[in-house]
Amino acid sequence: MMLTQVKQGVGNIIEEGVEIPANVTLGNYNVIRKGVRFEVLAGAGQFHIGDCNVFNENVKVLIGPSGISVGDWNVFHNSILVTAIGDIPTTIGHNCWFGQNSILDGSGGLTIGHGVRIGMYSQVWSHVASGEQLEGCLLHSTGHTVIENDVWLVGSCIVASGVTIRERTICMTTSFIQKNTDAHSTYSGNPAKKQEKLKLWYKPTMAEKLGMMKKWSHEFVGLNPDIRLEEEDGILRLTNTLGEVVIIGCADTLPELSAGQSYFSLATKNYTKSLSQLERKFYKYIYNNKARFLPINTSNE
Repeated sequence: MMLTQVKQGVGNIIEEGVEIPANVTLGNYNVIRKGVRFEVLAGAGQFHIGDCNVFNENVKVLIGPSGISVGDWNVFHNSILVTAIGDIPTTIGHNCWFGQNSILDGSGGLTIGHGVRIGMYSQVWSHVASGEQLEGCLLHSTGHTVIENDVWLVGSCIVASGVTIRERTICMTTSFIQKNTDAHSTYSGNPAKKQEKLKLWYKPTMAEKLGMMKKWSHEFVGLNPDIRLEEEDGILRLTNTLGEVVIIGCADTLPELSAGQSYFSLATKNYTKSLSQLERKFYKYIYNNKARFLPINTSNE
C-alpha cells in the first residue's frame, strides 16, 4: 500500500495493494479492503473521509476537480462505482449504506444526506450523455441529484438526473424514480408512483424509544460479558473494564462528560463522539437498522 504524504488518523485498516493518493484525508478507524481504487483525475480536489467507514473490495472512486466528502459510519459494498467528477462537490453524510454493484454518479452534482440506504444494483444518476451530438442527438444534460436523510432505495432502483428524493422516502425494488418525491412516502414501479395506502413510518413516543434502546442494550451486554448495564431515572449506562462509559438518555442538553464517555441523546438523535472502544463497539451493534445518531465531535482530530 502507498501512504506517502497522506493525512490520516489512527486505527485505519488498509489492505495490501491499496494506494491512497496524497489528496485523500483519512479519518480514524476506517477499513479499506483490497482492490479499492481512488483514481485522481486532472486537477482533482480533495477526498475527505471521516471515521469508521468501510470500503469493501473493488470499490472505485473517481475524484474530479470539485472533490468529494464522506462522513462517518458509511459502508460501501463490493464493486461500487462513485464518479465525483462534476463542477459541484459530491457529498455523502453519516450512517449510509450502499449495496454492491451500485453506481453513484456525481457528474452533475450529487448530495446524499444521513442514514441513506441504497440497495444493491441501484443506479443514481446526475447526468445523461451518450448519443452523438454531431448527428443530432438531443439527449445530453446534467442535473444536481439530491437524496435527503433516511431515504431507502430497497434494491435495483434507478434515480434519474436532477431528481430530489425527499426525507424518509422508501422506493421499492426496481423503482425508476424520474420525478421529485414527497417526504415520508412510499413509491414503486416504472415510472415510480406514490403508494398512498402504504404507510411504512410511524412516530414512536420517547418512552417507546427508550424501551427499544434498553432492549438492545441488554442484548449487547449479553453478547459482551465484560460490559455492565445500569439503569437509573430513565438513563441507561454502559461501562466496560477499561472504564469507558456510554450513556443513553432523553435530555436534549449534554451532560458534563469525562474522557472516554459518550452520550447518546434520544431527543436530538446526536451523540458525543469520543471514538472510545466501547462507543465504537456499541454503535456498530445498533447503527445498521436499529438506531442511528449524528456525531458531535469531542475527540482531538
